[in-house]
Amino acid sequence: MINPEKLQFLKNNFIELLKKLKGDEVPAWGKMNAQQMIEHFGDAIEDACGKNNRTLITPPDKLEAVRAFILSDKDFKPNTKNSLMSDAPAPTQMPDLAAAIARVENGINEFEAFYSGNPEKKVMNPFLVS
Repeated sequence: MINPEKLQFLKNNFIELLKKLKGDEVPAWGKMNAQQMIEHFGDAIEDACGKNNRTLITPPDKLEAVRAFILSDKDFKPNTKNSLMSDAPAPTQMPDLAAAIARVENGINEFEAFYSGNPEKKVMNPFLVS
């Protein structure tokens, strides 16, 4: 089920915050630049809509703990390793920051439409079954 407050934040506030980025910001932690991080978020939205064929990598005995953490409001620790990513950030795929933001904005709208029409839909996330 979609959390209405979080969805409204993503649709309104989040996109406006992204549009304020210039692209040359220095990350507080991690190795991705602004566009790489936005594209990474866009990939996650596609995963959440079931667009990518993912397999579960979390061991079954860890699923409940991972799920509880991911669905909480707790922050990830800086430099948390994503086992699906290499040590070097992926090169950008979009022509510029504005295109990456537009992809995220479209993805959020697709996410809303996907789950509004399928409120009980389950999608394979590599870290948990949503």
